[in-house]
Amino acid sequence: MPTQDFVSPKNIDTPRHEQNMPEGIDTPVPDSWKAHRPGDEKLHKTSDDQLLGNAGPNVGYALSLVAREKSSFVLVAHEHLHDVEVLIGEIAMRRASHFGRAPVMDDIRFASKLLGYDAAPTQGEEKWRPLLVNGCGHDEHRRRIIVNSIPDEIVAGSSHTHDAISGWWEKLEGLF
Repeated sequence: MPTQDFVSPKNIDTPRHEQNMPEGIDTPVPDSWKAHRPGDEKLHKTSDDQLLGNAGPNVGYALSLVAREKSSFVLVAHEHLHDVEVLIGEIAMRRASHFGRAPVMDDIRFASKLLGYDAAPTQGEEKWRPLLVNGCGHDEHRRRIIVNSIPDEIVAGSSHTHDAISGWWEKLEGLF
């Protein structure tokens, strides 16, 4: 903010970088720094900490995209829409962060198709899916386990075959 001409600058307004250092001492060298925060670099799963997740830009937007698409989800008995919305949003967020971008509607549709919410259950989803999704809306630990268990090939879309997805589903049944 500019000041009036009649206001004289005070000594405290002058830059004080090296003026305040005692005589004979140079400006200190800053400490070294390493990228260790989740947003600094792409995270990779490690054996010692499986619940790190995948950092990505603008990932909260996925839930508003899920809200637009939720009327097309086909739920079976004992599934709650809130649990389904949150899990689909988190899977979509992982896929978006895999590509280093914000989530888009294709990520929501990908997650919906991956879990079988895009059509009526045809491959036995009504047996295992309610057990898997139950409580995901309020249990972040459970969601992290499910989302981190998806193989990178499936997330990237390079192995979106029925056999690859069925293999992942079978592994999920043993988790809970």
